[in-house]
Amino acid sequence: MDDELFDLLDEETPNQENMEMKELEKVEPTLVANMERIVEVAKSSGLSTVFYEKTEENAQFVADKMKIAPSEAIVLSLFVELSNGGNTASMDRLSRYLRCSNLKMMKMKKDVDSLVDRGFLKHASNNSPFPDDSQGYAVPKSLIDAIMENKAYKPEPITGLNMEQLFDKLAGVFDTNFDTVQVLKEVDLLLNKNPKLQFSRMVKKNIRKVLNQRDQFLFYFFCNQFVNEGDNDVSEREWRPFFNHRLDLMTIRREMATNENVLQKMGLVEANSEGGMFGPSFRLSFNAKSDYLSDLQIVEAQAKQSKDLLSCDSFTEKHLFYNSEEAKAIGQITSLLHEDKFKAVQQRLEEMGMRKGFACLFYGAPGTGKTETVNQIARLTGRDVMVVDVSRIKDKFVGESEKNIKEAFDRYRAHVKRCDKAPILLFNEADAILGVRMEGAQHSVDKMNNSIQNIILQEMESLDGIMIATTNLTQNLDSAFERRFIYKVEFRKPSVEAKMSIWQSLVPTLTNEMALKLAEGFDFSGGQIENVARKRAVSYVLTGEEPTEEMYLEFCNEEMINNRRQRCKVGFC
Repeated sequence: MDDELFDLLDEETPNQENMEMKELEKVEPTLVANMERIVEVAKSSGLSTVFYEKTEENAQFVADKMKIAPSEAIVLSLFVELSNGGNTASMDRLSRYLRCSNLKMMKMKKDVDSLVDRGFLKHASNNSPFPDDSQGYAVPKSLIDAIMENKAYKPEPITGLNMEQLFDKLAGVFDTNFDTVQVLKEVDLLLNKNPKLQFSRMVKKNIRKVLNQRDQFLFYFFCNQFVNEGDNDVSEREWRPFFNHRLDLMTIRREMATNENVLQKMGLVEANSEGGMFGPSFRLSFNAKSDYLSDLQIVEAQAKQSKDLLSCDSFTEKHLFYNSEEAKAIGQITSLLHEDKFKAVQQRLEEMGMRKGFACLFYGAPGTGKTETVNQIARLTGRDVMVVDVSRIKDKFVGESEKNIKEAFDRYRAHVKRCDKAPILLFNEADAILGVRMEGAQHSVDKMNNSIQNIILQEMESLDGIMIATTNLTQNLDSAFERRFIYKVEFRKPSVEAKMSIWQSLVPTLTNEMALKLAEGFDFSGGQIENVARKRAVSYVLTGEEPTEEMYLEFCNEEMINNRRQRCKVGFC
């Protein structure tokens, strides 16, 4: 079979005598001419002693010009010839070209590895027509250009790289359509040459010791997709071209679908959605980004640019009135969230092996001051607030809502990491995501809601910060959420005394008698009282006169009518 393959390369039957009888003319002092002479004499030479004698001057010329060893100059010349036209060359093809023994080829392999290490050759996908060909190698275009210009080649350095330069190199590795083995060789070379980088250190410590080659490749692939492609939504169709064996793809698909892949177990990769146009999608976890890629500061930069963080200084001071139980709970939470106490409590919880994140639920009727209480706590404790708009989280496209909620938590973690004080993560009016989950959900909307809720529950388990959710729910709260909120504060309608205080704080001209009459006569929330106060202000601007008692009663009755109409079904008001 080998003879047949060789005949495809050379119809002439080679022998040592013919080669030794060739008359070798003097060559021009150029790289092209000297490398051409090496290639011409090498063909079918078996790397004999005669070959080395006849090409000694040529090899030395190339070596001096390229600053490499003469033996490496011979190898480089041969690969330039065999990879002409953009093809890749392998040791098998080279062996057939030379008609060389395996032992001699093994010796030549050292020069090949040396050229690869210094950037004169690159590992590449093998596009040889011979199915049994071994590892392929490619010649960089910049090297060909240098040869044509008769200049010394200066490979781009692969040592002393920073993280940005490292991942720029990795982009080139994946862009060349390598298979998994070839990618791993290239990546390992880059990491070995840059051992002090955070990514290199973490990979050496955790990845190489634990993962097989298939999962190592997947991890590098996810990192490259996130850093170089901005891709946080990776599906099988993207990594499929790199795998030559269907069994590998089937194994990955099964493990990913059941959360049994080692990357998932290590918390490095997580599901993005259960399914979409291209099947299930996955992404690099925040912990992986933080532990392996934080030097790039991608997530932190995205969080900084997101403009979803409200400064604690932006909240105007307001005096809020609570019932006694509410006041006690809010006072305790506010005291706890002052930085010195918060850090001390977190440390103690961590020492006891407990979750150190704080999740609070503010629930009660609309207008009872839940959201404003969060704002005032933030102002008093010096904590910024990241508001999650639940309505914007939900998306009509399958899988997008789950991705949105995960990205929200990623941004929050990034804010926690870069801020001096952990911000407050506020899920405002979170009724739609805190309700009881649907068992055996069949409809896509129900499945989406369940998926969002499951993600939030998981995130609350690992929360390293402060989360507050506000909701009007009083009966329909899922029990799993109830267990995870350490503080649950019910905001009731204010007492008569509290309502009097609210009336007089918003309308200072009210007498005690009138304030008491309004407080006793109308079961208003603070928000409803504020609505009436605004109507009084509008009336005063229009008429220049303080409203009469009858007008106050009219304003209040209108507020009750509006409130009642909001609750009535159409046709029954």
